[in-house]
Amino acid sequence: VDQNSFPWVVADALRAVDPRLKETRELLRAYGSNPKQTLQSIHGSFSRPEFPESEWLNLIKGRAVDLDTVYSAFNTDHIDTRQTSQYGLVEISFRGGPPTKTIRDYGSWSMAYDALAEATRFCFPGRREELGKYRDWIMRQFGAINPSFHGAVIGLDKAIRNRVAQCNDCLLTDDSRFTDLVMSYCNPAGLNYKGYSEPRGSTNPAKTTKSGEICRRYNEGKCPSDARTCRYRHACGVCKLSGHPEDKCS
Repeated sequence: VDQNSFPWVVADALRAVDPRLKETRELLRAYGSNPKQTLQSIHGSFSRPEFPESEWLNLIKGRAVDLDTVYSAFNTDHIDTRQTSQYGLVEISFRGGPPTKTIRDYGSWSMAYDALAEATRFCFPGRREELGKYRDWIMRQFGAINPSFHGAVIGLDKAIRNRVAQCNDCLLTDDSRFTDLVMSYCNPAGLNYKGYSEPRGSTNPAKTTKSGEICRRYNEGKCPSDARTCRYRHACGVCKLSGHPEDKCS
């Protein structure tokens, strides 16, 4: 079969593509030609970063990595006892169960993403700048949303990384390609918007269970909620009294 006659091959030859995307495609082809040998080489490298076994395979195949699995791996005392046996031409792999922990806030997301970024740079050195800029962009999304709704940003990140993994012409920094996902996950009218759950039997935000912790964003002048609806106390971080933020404390 002459693959050069395939319509998508002809179209690709005429298309201007970002050099970073070309480099990633070439590496994925190389890794994909023999995934088992690639994993053996990774495992034998002295510079290999710590990363869950199952997610190395996703990474070298260009799939989206499960950050819940990454986060679980860093917060467990369970030893990975997965075994792989060869029976003729058939390889049977025994894997562990589903992730034991899930990403729930910025702190857990940051820990897992930083591990993903390090492993990605190890396999795809040309993506260093892209990974750093994407992290900064997601951080701004976390900073723009009330902490009670950070689950929306976590869902958005997962959707973006899935889209990039499924497209060959998209970088994590192409934020104009994700406007529909931002709407879907972070806008109350979005199809995938989940908000947060009210206490059972209550529809009044004033009755939402409050934390005793003082609102950091209130003291920075950035809290989008008022004292009645915010999950945290609107009080001075210095004197601990209500009625004024830190910069107005006398």
